Amino acid sequence: MNAEIELKLFFLPKYQQSLINKLDSLDNSVPQGQRRLTNGYFDTPDLQLRQWDMGLRVRGDDEHREQTIKTAGQVIGGFILGLSIM
Repeated sequence: MNAEIELKLFFLPKYQQSLINKLDSLDNSVPQGQRRLTNGYFDTPDLQLRQWDMGLRVRGDDEHREQTIKTAGQVIGGFILGLSIM
């Protein structure tokens, strides 16, 4: 199992290309291009996973799919700390 630190950046769409260019220009960065991600969230009919503060997510892009069990996270200093099992 891996501990996960999730960092979400929110910005206006007009700044998207500037942000991509800036991140790609950082030392040791590897430009990744763009992908369209899909996410599906699942639970039992009686919402058992929700009661356990868990979630089952299937994320996909192109031909790749990844299934993850997410546990309740904790926000510390603006960062979301949680546990993901893939």
